[in-house]
Amino acid sequence: MDGNPEISWGVPMCLTDGKTKCNRTPYLLLILCILGIHGESVEQKVVPRLRAIKGSDSVIPCTSDVNGPPVQTIIWYFQHKEILRYDGEIRAVDPRYSLSTNRARDGTASLVISNITITDGGTYTCSLLYGQGKEDMEVTVFIQAPLDVRVTNNIVVRNQESVLRCSVNGFYPLGIGIKWLREGVLLHRINVGNVQTNPDGTYNVNTTATILPTEEDQDQTFSCSVQYKSQVDAFQFDFRLIFGVPPSLHISTQPFRLNKEQTLICRVWGFYPESVVVSWFLNGTRVEASWIERINSSAVESFYQFTPTVQLWGTEISCKVEHGTLPSPLVEKVRVENEAGIKRNHRAAILVTAFLVTLLVPLVILIYYKCKKREQEEGLHLVEDLGDENQLNNSLASTAIADKGNVFEGILQDLEMGHYRTSQLTPNKVWQIWPETVEILECQTLKDVPWSFLRKLMSLNPAARSMTLIYVDNQPIISKGDGDQDSFLETPVRDLVPNVVHPLDLLCVLLHCSDPCLQQEIFLKMSMCQFAVPLLLPSWYGPSFTFMLWAMRDIVKKWRPPSSQDSKGFEEDNIVNISMPVFSFVRLGNCRTSKSRILNRILSPAHPIQDFFLHREMDSGNVARKISDGLVEISWYFPRTTNTSNVFQEPAAVVNMRGDIKSGMAQFHFLCQVSSAVFIFTEDISEEDYEVLLGTENAENKYFIIITKPYQSVREEMRRYLKLLNYNVLNNTVNDAALVEQIRLRIEGLNKSLTHMTLEQMAHKAGELGIQVDEFSDNICNLKTLAEQSTNNRECLAPYKRKAMSLDGDCWKELQQVERIRKQWGENGDGNKAKLVLKCFNLLTQMKCEFQNVIVRFLVAINYLTQGEKLIFLKWMKLNLDQVARGNHAEEYSLGVEDFLQMLPRLYEDRNTGNNSTDNIIHKLPGLGADLLHDGFPLQLVDGDASNIPMKWVTDVLMELNTKTGGKCRIRVISALEVLSTGKSTLLNSIFGLQLPVAREQGTQGAFMILINVKETFQPDLGCEFIVLIDTEGLNVAEMSSHEDKYELHSQLAEIVFGLSDITIINMVRETVSQLKGNLTQKFLKTKRLGRKKKCLFVHHNVSDVYFYKEEGDDPEVNTWYIPPLWFGAPPMASVSLQYSESVCELKKDLISSIKQMDVQNIQEFSDHMEQLFKSATHKNIIK
Repeated sequence: MDGNPEISWGVPMCLTDGKTKCNRTPYLLLILCILGIHGESVEQKVVPRLRAIKGSDSVIPCTSDVNGPPVQTIIWYFQHKEILRYDGEIRAVDPRYSLSTNRARDGTASLVISNITITDGGTYTCSLLYGQGKEDMEVTVFIQAPLDVRVTNNIVVRNQESVLRCSVNGFYPLGIGIKWLREGVLLHRINVGNVQTNPDGTYNVNTTATILPTEEDQDQTFSCSVQYKSQVDAFQFDFRLIFGVPPSLHISTQPFRLNKEQTLICRVWGFYPESVVVSWFLNGTRVEASWIERINSSAVESFYQFTPTVQLWGTEISCKVEHGTLPSPLVEKVRVENEAGIKRNHRAAILVTAFLVTLLVPLVILIYYKCKKREQEEGLHLVEDLGDENQLNNSLASTAIADKGNVFEGILQDLEMGHYRTSQLTPNKVWQIWPETVEILECQTLKDVPWSFLRKLMSLNPAARSMTLIYVDNQPIISKGDGDQDSFLETPVRDLVPNVVHPLDLLCVLLHCSDPCLQQEIFLKMSMCQFAVPLLLPSWYGPSFTFMLWAMRDIVKKWRPPSSQDSKGFEEDNIVNISMPVFSFVRLGNCRTSKSRILNRILSPAHPIQDFFLHREMDSGNVARKISDGLVEISWYFPRTTNTSNVFQEPAAVVNMRGDIKSGMAQFHFLCQVSSAVFIFTEDISEEDYEVLLGTENAENKYFIIITKPYQSVREEMRRYLKLLNYNVLNNTVNDAALVEQIRLRIEGLNKSLTHMTLEQMAHKAGELGIQVDEFSDNICNLKTLAEQSTNNRECLAPYKRKAMSLDGDCWKELQQVERIRKQWGENGDGNKAKLVLKCFNLLTQMKCEFQNVIVRFLVAINYLTQGEKLIFLKWMKLNLDQVARGNHAEEYSLGVEDFLQMLPRLYEDRNTGNNSTDNIIHKLPGLGADLLHDGFPLQLVDGDASNIPMKWVTDVLMELNTKTGGKCRIRVISALEVLSTGKSTLLNSIFGLQLPVAREQGTQGAFMILINVKETFQPDLGCEFIVLIDTEGLNVAEMSSHEDKYELHSQLAEIVFGLSDITIINMVRETVSQLKGNLTQKFLKTKRLGRKKKCLFVHHNVSDVYFYKEEGDDPEVNTWYIPPLWFGAPPMASVSLQYSESVCELKKDLISSIKQMDVQNIQEFSDHMEQLFKSATHKNIIK
């Protein structure tokens, strides 16, 4: 090709200017020159040729015989023009030219050129003038520029032709060779572009290699190698392939109107990796985007605003997308047309459509009646309502796919959640206190639906997926109540109407609008309610989807395997780490049997049947899906304590794909890769269906065809396809119960020989197939690495817990005990006071030490990360530490994030004694503590080990919080006490949507303050900006009765909690009521003498409220609450009880209603009151 170097297969290429051949003779001479082969002269040495590197300071040699006559003048010429003269003074035409004047008289006349350039190449003449003659010497200088070799694209698509790109920049001269290598072996399908000349005279050239990447290439080393013909060494850039996913593109627009501002949206989605370039062009000329929004790592929106004028009619506007997976840019175009032109086009299209419909309708009717007659002959009956798996839903889904982004936006607008697409929902936003989170209200309009779902889910309500709208109609409508017919007609009633959003569509919308931490919380609550959770979440644009590994990481399961039945042992682990067989259930074509109902019966014992998977018979389950087709859900089965009631003897995962597999082939292919068995529900198999199934891998006993109609009615063609496929066939010959039993038996028969797989392994397989994994995003991966570095000594937790923290726990407890005694003595006991002070000093000296690396890393991380990053970082730390502690099964190994957070007050308090490091980060700790408190993390008020309130720390943090909120920090206080292990943390989590640890070994130690935001619109009604929740450790009845010091510690703790609180919740069970209730009531009444309004609520678990009313004489409506048992059924497959959830909601409503009657206080008043209470408690002035 013209202007390009020729390519010889397997031989490095020689780049020239396209006009002359590559002449290697000068380069051979140059090499000889460099090696020291010089021409010789009687009077001087000459270097005829010299190679200089562009940008360097080069010396062009010229010397004379020192024994000859003296040199009077030195003149340098370049291309026969004088450039420098020296006759006692240097005169040069360019300041870059110079020579050494000190050595000129000694016979050295070498020219020095600074920062040599391409144009400096050529012939130089050194002229030496003597008294009676002169001598000349010529030197030819060749310039060479260093190579810059860069691979500009190493992103490929698996099993598709992909283009690797390499650029060679800034080289000179043209004589270079280019090679592409795979593990040192030459690639042949290469191309070299036109050579471009830079302003400085150097050259650039781009080269590509086309490959067909396979699995084997994933670990191969590829190279782009460039070599000057005059040199032996090559410049080589080695790299590995990145397997990516190409983007999809769509321009959203509206009809153009003259002189009305128009916004075009170019949506790009579903790509990996996340680097992408989106450009706008107006008639081929590039224009700047108005603004760009990054939706997530695989979706971006570019906006272009303009005003259509008459001059712009007919203009072509295009959006171009460049991504590493694309051999050429992806382009979509729109043409600016006036509405009249568009309408004319529409009218023409309508006429054509009407003509075609006129021709096709009679044919369709004829085919319909023939099919109906045939079905009647075979004993089949049409089913009008096929719910979420019928023909109507398929057609709606197909229509939605045409512009899925617009459908998604339409749902967002209906739900009034559009602004959460970019400003995502966070746990703090969901946990806010506002009227809708207090009142138990039905959904009046669509905008209420997402908040109703979230509110119910966070309170663990198993009816969260029930979202039927209720309209209030003032017209007379027949009511369902009692009374005569006239009263029915005259009474306004609430008319239940079908919902217009499918619960799975709502779930997809909420997950796309939630940040990673809220996604985890949603998955955790859904798992506790025994709802199936998304495994593959469809994108809101196009056919791509995401494997939700990160979202499932917080789910923990506890079960008893058959091998430990006799030893009473159990196993506990994060769901992503549990290895188990995977059974996938999919649908091919139409199916009158509800696949989801069958799965629910498979996972449930005989009675009751739990609704793990939403199905058409459930509330709102018959609504057509719009964006959730292709969603893949997963649920799990774990064996119970007795073998007789177990459906399966080992843990198993059950996967349910929504929609027809023909419209979700990527999901189906993935499930075939990771599943131990695949069950395919169908009523018929056409030739197209046969081709789809024929593409699955051939694995014996892995695929099961479930025919959901009588086998005698199966067509002969379908029977022939079944024989060719050689799949296992199950038939629903009797009823659903018989089919369920068949599937269970097949699963049980396969279970012993099946390959097990964890969710982490499935995620890596998804990545290999080009599926995006939420946890593999750069942000989450980087924060994971940071968290691992902050806990890198966790293998030996016992010594780690003692030594890794910079202040020793035992030493700290002893110091606080001494300090407490000193304060109790006051001014008395002068003889012993000096000893106590001396002991304090000795303890402080013992505690003084430099920060351990782990603490430094932790402090730096939480100090400099953004709010969202900080939450993910701490979540990773929690997951890592919990995993290690869980594996050791010992309380002394229980190290959590709270241990790191508890170091903050200790470090800060020690710094204020003048005995610790003066690192600047210490001074930022109160601000950091205020940020953590505002983000929902607990602030330690009372040290559980030392029974101490770090007053300086708490006060400074609260003052920082007051400053950060601009003084808008009015609070009301609710506290919680419990008899040990009575479910307090679970209760608080359900009431306020928190994440307090609920395991016994991780229970609360001491007292913690948690800040709950009140929504701005609700603040005037509630009279405060925040509700402060004080969570305390459990009161151990046995220890309190046998250990006097423990009794004193718990008494002081109860006194402080009662004194600080407006309302105190006391969580109890029947066995401990008689021992503690009277004592705690007495303490509560004494604290009321301080003059503040207070209320005490006794919450009884697993005990009848009638019993307490008769036995204790309390008013059950005011002071006593009955909370039913948490679980409905036998763990681990039990779901949360609906009665428990409803009782919790009523309790929350009463709490908010009661707290309005209490006196509001600001942060300063709260801090002063706390300090006074602590002094009183330590001096034993209240509790005698």
